[in-house]
Amino acid sequence: MMREGSKEWWEQKFAASSGYLYGKAPSPFLVEHIGLLRKGETLDVAAGERRNAVYLAQKGFHVTGVDCSETAIKRAKELAAATGVQAEFKLQDLDFFLIPLMKYDCIVVTDYHPGPTLLKSLTRGLNKGGTLLIEGYAIDQARVEKGYKPEPFELYRPNEALELARDVHIILFNEREVAPNEFRVQLIARKSLR
Repeated sequence: MMREGSKEWWEQKFAASSGYLYGKAPSPFLVEHIGLLRKGETLDVAAGERRNAVYLAQKGFHVTGVDCSETAIKRAKELAAATGVQAEFKLQDLDFFLIPLMKYDCIVVTDYHPGPTLLKSLTRGLNKGGTLLIEGYAIDQARVEKGYKPEPFELYRPNEALELARDVHIILFNEREVAPNEFRVQLIARKSLR
């Protein structure tokens, strides 16, 4: 039996979709707050079909997108080629991915709830002054009657994003209903310059 959230589970989810599973448009939260993010070497974790990686590359970020789905990587390369941007895409089993220490100026995680080890390594992967953006579904999303129904492992517990960001300065944090039937956790943080 396939484990929910495993590499195989994600591959099946992307492969079952005839088009872009999350669409081609970047996250509205990312678009609205891009000015708060530090440009430079950027890691898009669980980038999927790379809608956010492509947008960041268009805005001058040097993006590496990692994902465990071969189908998502293929679509990401197609989207990057169609938009004429340069970005690196790597196939990576996220259950065993450790972010290199202090390598990135910006790390972005959207619509993905990392496992405990990866979650803890997010802030360690930032350079001094680097920024972290997290956007995912809050646990309240499980009770909506209409709208997206995520799997339980995709949901952030109350204040979970704040717990992982206790070693960085919080710039912005929301944990609320951002649109009808859409409960989100949204966080932007900056690592100290010291």
